[in-house]
Amino acid sequence: MNSKELVERYFDSVEGRSAAPITDYLAADIRWHLPPAHPFGSDFSGIDGVLGMMAKGAGWLDFATLQIRRHALICEGDNVVVHFELTAQTCSGEPYLNQYLLRFRCCDAKICEVWEFLDTYSQYRAGLYQQVI
Repeated sequence: MNSKELVERYFDSVEGRSAAPITDYLAADIRWHLPPAHPFGSDFSGIDGVLGMMAKGAGWLDFATLQIRRHALICEGDNVVVHFELTAQTCSGEPYLNQYLLRFRCCDAKICEVWEFLDTYSQYRAGLYQQVI
C-alpha cells in the first residue's frame, strides 16, 4: 500500500466508511503535532499519546453529525497533505465549521508523523475551549 492509499484508508475510518480502527494505520512511535495556539498545543508521541490527545477533544463535537469534505489530497513520496472542511454540531448543539490541513509522513506502510493545522480562533469562537481554559 502506498502513502496515498494509506491516508485515504485512514480517512475512510475517520469518516465511518470503514470499521477498521484508526490505530491500524498508525505507527507505534507516531508523533502528532498540534499548533501552539491550540489549548492542547504540543507534540504527542506513541499511539497511547495520540489517542489521549484525541480523547481530550472528544466532548467538543457530536461525532454522529461530523462530516468531512475534502478539497485536496496531495501526495509526494512519503508525504501526504489533505485539506478538508469539517462540519458538525458541538455537544451544546451549535453549528461548527472549520478548515483543516494535515500533513502526514508515512513510513513502512504506517502513518508515522502528523502536523495538524486549523483555525484555532474559529474553535475558540465556537466555545470549544471553555472546557479547558
